[in-house]
Amino acid sequence: MSIVHYYICNKSFILYSRKLFFTTYIRHGRFTYEQIENTKEFTASVLLERTPKVSKKIVYIGSRSDRDINKLADCILTLTEEIEVNSPAIKEIPLTLECKVIYSQV
Repeated sequence: MSIVHYYICNKSFILYSRKLFFTTYIRHGRFTYEQIENTKEFTASVLLERTPKVSKKIVYIGSRSDRDINKLADCILTLTEEIEVNSPAIKEIPLTLECKVIYSQV
């Protein structure tokens, strides 16, 4: 695990048709787009309960770019080991989808 990158997405969908699919939209110029293009996998953490401590960190993550700063160091979030993909999960947000890119459209 060499790169840890966070991205806040507002428009995502989870689809189920014999397999679970997670769909999200990421603009081409985003740092997240570059990272997912390079690795073809990512984790998606789903916030079930908004606690003030985690909410403040989520706002911070969503308003800055990893190109400029190290958001992981700034937010002090705890990472857990991945199981199926080479991308960590966030312990403070326990519902995590481990995703592999199967289709992308530019």
